[in-house]
Amino acid sequence: MIKKRNNIQKRARRLYSNARIEAWDSEIDPKTGMITATFSIWTPFGWREIGPREKSIADKIVGMVHNWLVVVVARLETPDGVKYERSTEWLYRDIRINEMEEFYKQQRTELLEPLNKNHLKDVGFVARTLSPEAVRRYLEKADELDTVAANRI
Repeated sequence: MIKKRNNIQKRARRLYSNARIEAWDSEIDPKTGMITATFSIWTPFGWREIGPREKSIADKIVGMVHNWLVVVVARLETPDGVKYERSTEWLYRDIRINEMEEFYKQQRTELLEPLNKNHLKDVGFVARTLSPEAVRRYLEKADELDTVAANRI
């Protein structure tokens, strides 16, 4: 009997195909000046945050090529206390998250440009890995929404 060798890369991709990274400008570490990111993975019991003791998992997620759904969010508040959010969403395929810095800066600039800067309270992003099947479903849904929007014009 020949034992099939495990493909570590495939196994890791499957394990981390539903991970989430969240970072906000308001969570800057005063010691380092770096934004502190929160890493989570999906489990049968819901999202579970990855703590400092599991840093190797977070490093693996960041270091691997994934499909990423990135949502850049601006949290705003009017002088009379009304809170609201504006966001933009992008799908990046087969890329490492640390290779997206320029894309993120561009998205962020485009999102913030028309907003009232006096209302701005925080800006951040939520990035989520997507499996190839999830990417297919996402693109089908986007096509559906584009078709509906096109029919309204």
